[in-house]
Amino acid sequence: MEAYAGGAAPWGKNIDGVAHPTAYAPTVWKGDQEGQLVGSRQYDTGTDLSAGFHKYAVKWEPNKQTYYFDGKEVLTLNVTMSDPMYLMLDLWYGSASGTPDDSTPQGKTNSYEVNYVRAWKSK
Repeated sequence: MEAYAGGAAPWGKNIDGVAHPTAYAPTVWKGDQEGQLVGSRQYDTGTDLSAGFHKYAVKWEPNKQTYYFDGKEVLTLNVTMSDPMYLMLDLWYGSASGTPDDSTPQGKTNSYEVNYVRAWKSK
């Protein structure tokens, strides 16, 4: 899941000088090198993502990954991952280009909160 809280279209709205993120992108990489992007879809939720908690989910099957936002399916990719996979929560702040600049959130606005993470193995 990738998101940019900069508030600029197409990732969100800037209202009275305050960034309000409205979009994120489930993104699958098969490796850590260029050219190994399996698939991605930017999903505009139509809501201010910073206004409350949301449920981001992935159903991970041997040959398929299905992504959900608040219970609604947003992307399915037919992909097989041969290497061990891990859950990772990461926060990387930068500008839309990925390099920190004057648009990078600072201070207390440079934070996020995770309510919970849950994982289980299906039978």
